[in-house]
Order: sequence, then C-alpha cells, then structure tokens
Amino acid sequence: MGHDSGTIMRWSNHENTILNAIKDQLLQDATPPSDTAELIDFIDNVTKGGPRAMVDLADVARKHYFHPSTKGSNSIKKVLPAVMKSSEFLKSAYSLPIYGSIGGVISRNFKGFAWWQVDELANVVDPYKLLVDTFGDTDAEKSEGINQGGAASYAYLRLQFEELHNHERYELKNSLLRYCELDTLAMALILQAWLLA
Repeated sequence: MGHDSGTIMRWSNHENTILNAIKDQLLQDATPPSDTAELIDFIDNVTKGGPRAMVDLADVARKHYFHPSTKGSNSIKKVLPAVMKSSEFLKSAYSLPIYGSIGGVISRNFKGFAWWQVDELANVVDPYKLLVDTFGDTDAEKSEGINQGGAASYAYLRLQFEELHNHERYELKNSLLRYCELDTLAMALILQAWLLA
C-alpha cells in the first residue's frame, strides 16, 4: 500500500482506530522497532485527516445504497449478502470454484472456492456463512468457525494468551486468516457490485 497512490478502503472506523492505537503504542514503546518513524508516517498518511485517508465504504453505503434485505443496516455483514443477491456480475464472476486456484484470484487461505453459492431452496448463501471450520479434534468441538468480528477478536486473544495444542492453534490461526481475507474481499465484492451494476 505504500508503493503506489491507489485508494485504500475501510468499512467504518475500526481500521482507523486500530492504526491510531498502534501509533500510540509505537510512541510509548521504550524500545521501538527501527522503522518506527516510517510506520508512524504511513499511519498518519492513511488515517482520518491524512493526505491519503482511507475511504469509508460504510459511509458510502449509508448515503447511497439501499436494499430491502439490509433492513436499513449498513453493516458489511448485511450489505455483502444484499449485493450478492442482486448483482449479476458477482454471480457470473464468483459462482465458479476459481477463487484461490491457478488462473483465478490469488488467495493464501482458499483453494478453488466459489463465493457465489445457493442453498437447497435456491437462495444465495451469505459468504460469511461459508466460513465453516473445526476448532478441535472431536465432533463436540466443531463450530461454525469465525464469521463475526467478536469471534475473530476472541480467537486472536486465545492465540496470544492461551496455551493451545498445535493443532488447535493451527485451526484458529487459519480460521482467523480466512475471516480477515473475506472481510477484505467483501469490500472488493461490494465495490464491484456497485460499479458494475
């Protein structure tokens, strides 16, 4: 992101808030990393008020997008399923299992995946509901995986502070990476649906 002048997107204030918290940590660190000045310069450049401030797509949705299935919400978890239902472009571009495959969109966390899917009643499936993983070795430990921000925060805390078996650590880490990739991809999908409608 620091090598070109392209637009950086965010959804709501979370990324802005976290980057500013990182800046505060860097400024208070008794032994900061050697690239602290460069990191702070980047943060100042892309956060609110900076010359290359991130564009808030939630604000764009709030002002310019309405779909009945969002029920008035501008949450990315509501807007993404709405655009998936209504965009012919997304249907044609993401219904084949090419995401993360050779010749398709590059992914470190998915292989040959289709984001546009329908259920047994022919309803378009919310992509966040496709994030199904297991967190343990037994059926009792199976879960839907990480598909919400609260679960992602909890998984991150567990990775930082709990003693976990290697398998469980691996599963949590991979689930978290898949969730974060979808959160980023969701913004691209929403933009594609809006621009190519």
